[in-house]
Amino acid sequence: MKTKKTSIILLAILLTGGLMAGCGHKVSSSRPNSSSQKNTAVQTSKNTASTSSKSSHFTHSTSASSTSIAASSSASLSANSSSTSTIQTNLSSQQIGTLALLQENPNWFKEYLQAGTMYYGIATDNSWENSDVYGDNFITANGDGSSYYYFTVNGDTITLINFDGQNEQKKTLSLNQLIKQYYLTQSQKNEVNGYVSQLKQWSLAAK
Repeated sequence: MKTKKTSIILLAILLTGGLMAGCGHKVSSSRPNSSSQKNTAVQTSKNTASTSSKSSHFTHSTSASSTSIAASSSASLSANSSSTSTIQTNLSSQQIGTLALLQENPNWFKEYLQAGTMYYGIATDNSWENSDVYGDNFITANGDGSSYYYFTVNGDTITLINFDGQNEQKKTLSLNQLIKQYYLTQSQKNEVNGYVSQLKQWSLAAK
């Protein structure tokens, strides 16, 4: 009897120990892994910071690139504008008048130039004192009213005036366009300057 009771007690102790072991395993497995969560949170934070840094760098680089392109374009436009302005200010009134007439009346201009009767002057004597063209530059062939081409320059605009009888013919031309068309290459410059050298100085005697 004692042996049977002892066996029953041992069996009860073993069963109780097994149940407790099982319960302990379940509790342990259901407990959250705080270390794993911390690692995950740290990694997520690092990834977010990395992405933010890359995004910020990209935005800064794009902005810097745009600013550089804008500055380069502005500098290029400024250089071109300065170059054109230098060309214009280096041209004499005779050169500008020649360019205008090569556009407006080239055959007439070359014909009288070859004949030696093409003159350049400024309308400043008593003949023009009460005229709207007083003070203007002019080029004329034989001295009669219809052969005078008066011109003034204001920036890129040339105002060209000719009198056909009593009628005033006024026209505006682009100096930059005339330069591109007649005074761009070295051979063109030589041709224009050759015409200019043949212009005679106007005087009352020539009139």
